[in-house]
Amino acid sequence: MKWSLSLGKIAGIKIQIHWTFILIILWIIFLNLSRGSTVQETTTAVIFILTIFACVVLHELGHSLMAKRYGVAVKSITLLPIGGVASLEEIPEDPKKELLIAIAGPSVNLIIAGILFLILWAGGRLTIPAGAESFQKLAESSFLYRLLSVNLFLLVFNIIPAFPMDGGRVLRALLSLKMDRVTATSIAASIGQILAIGFAFLGLLSNPFLIVIALFVYLGAQFEAQQVRTGSILADHKVRDVLMHHYTPLNEHETLAKAIDILLDGQEREFVVLDDEDKAVGILTRDNIIKALNERGKEVSISEVMNRDFFSPSPADSLKDVFQKMQQQRFTVLPVIEEDTLKGIIDMENILEFIQVQEVLQREVPHLKRII
Repeated sequence: MKWSLSLGKIAGIKIQIHWTFILIILWIIFLNLSRGSTVQETTTAVIFILTIFACVVLHELGHSLMAKRYGVAVKSITLLPIGGVASLEEIPEDPKKELLIAIAGPSVNLIIAGILFLILWAGGRLTIPAGAESFQKLAESSFLYRLLSVNLFLLVFNIIPAFPMDGGRVLRALLSLKMDRVTATSIAASIGQILAIGFAFLGLLSNPFLIVIALFVYLGAQFEAQQVRTGSILADHKVRDVLMHHYTPLNEHETLAKAIDILLDGQEREFVVLDDEDKAVGILTRDNIIKALNERGKEVSISEVMNRDFFSPSPADSLKDVFQKMQQQRFTVLPVIEEDTLKGIIDMENILEFIQVQEVLQREVPHLKRII
């Protein structure tokens, strides 16, 4: 993730912290000092926040290590102000594997909470006083008790059966044991959106922050359902099904001025760059063109500003796999090669149009069957 600082690696997984995380620390310091807290109290508050996010890292490591056990590559874990994100290459479609990966994270919070419970119990500090006021004082005064409460909250929040929380994936995995993945995802997403509407109503009546959570859950469910539908559509197709034969290649020895002329004269926005033997040697996007024009001028050679780091799928490759890889690596166009010969190109915009057409066709087929 951009603008992230690497903190090192655990079990080969890069741990990163996004720069916006620093804003949380600064806000905690400002909030405590503005309330007249001492330096010691402010330091304790900062340490507590850092400890919470250490628990978040352990939560994400739970997911990541279980995923690695099933051969899923894990690029990194990134800490954000809203929590942690484990960058898994893919989510296994095997419901049993998905179930175990999904519950691994909350299980870590349960273990942490259990350890803290035993420590507090052994120290005789787990006696719950009567009365809400006394209970609040205990929670505010005990570092470990607050940490126990936070881990229980993370556990409960994450097992809510709604995407993008772990509970949504658990529900989808359980449903997938009895039905196909697309239907299971649709049901799980619908349940999540119903819960999101409930959160929104509660937010209007009590805490407005619940409205933010509701929006997060609703859009997360919608996104997950769309992603699975897209994967289902593309799974039955190959790269050859979206292969484009009509395109304008660029030569690496041409200047940026040539690319600008083509860009302004038509609808093409991304280009494959060829050498003198018609071998694909690079990719030039609209963003590359604008950036190079601003920094180098229009007479610079295309070979100096093109992207040489790309992959070339073959016509027989799975369209689903190639599409996911293009999304992950943020490619918008790629050359398609077979036996060292350029067969055409695939374009992200064209793939998205293909998905839209297939969605309509899939809706039309049941309709026609009913008519017949």
